[in-house]
Amino acid sequence: MPRTQDDAALLRDWAGGSQGAGEVLFKRYVQRLARFFRAKGFVDIDDLVQTTFLSCLEGRARLQEHSSFHVFLFAIARHKALDALRARYQRHRDFDPLERSVADLEPSPSQLVIADLQRQQLHQELRRLPVDLQIAVELHYWEGLSGSELAEALDLPLGTVKTRLRRAKQEVERALQRMQPTN
Repeated sequence: MPRTQDDAALLRDWAGGSQGAGEVLFKRYVQRLARFFRAKGFVDIDDLVQTTFLSCLEGRARLQEHSSFHVFLFAIARHKALDALRARYQRHRDFDPLERSVADLEPSPSQLVIADLQRQQLHQELRRLPVDLQIAVELHYWEGLSGSELAEALDLPLGTVKTRLRRAKQEVERALQRMQPTN
């Protein structure tokens, strides 16, 4: 679903008491948020989506710091995902979302039911990326954030974002090449 300019207005209306405005925003973004959290192996997706929207509403004053509601929402979702991963894996005191992947923390192949084998392999390789690389790839390719929007959502310089995207792409390509059958 394409982003629209009225998302920020809907957030203001929702904060002002319009339940209908909140429902419109929820319908626009619930599937995207669910996909975002599912890709990290979460099973409590509904709770994460709800807390993301709640934080969005509570932090609406910070919306003006972002170029769009879309960027603002996924910046919050990223923080919720990282907080949940840190809480889930407290025994991994050295949790670094740029170095650790969901697969490192808790492999869950039973959650990866995908009809097409190639899509399953790609999905697996994305999950093996360090969490911050995975998030960058998802927000760029699935959510359509531009490089500058991604830099804003991740609170990083544009050059760093470009480097992370390039690194993630190279890692996935190498992994998929290793999976190719040899003749």
